[in-house]
Amino acid sequence: EGGAMDPVERALRIADNVVRHKLIRLPEDEATRRGLLTSGAD
Repeated sequence: EGGAMDPVERALRIADNVVRHKLIRLPEDEATRRGLLTSGAD
């Protein structure tokens, strides 16, 4: 096998990295600076 990953294991590892990337939350001031959040919610 020579260290080759099983295709299912590889797919799950990639999916895990994608999920981790998507769960990172920007601080509100940074989101506002990037125009992703409005600063005066009334």
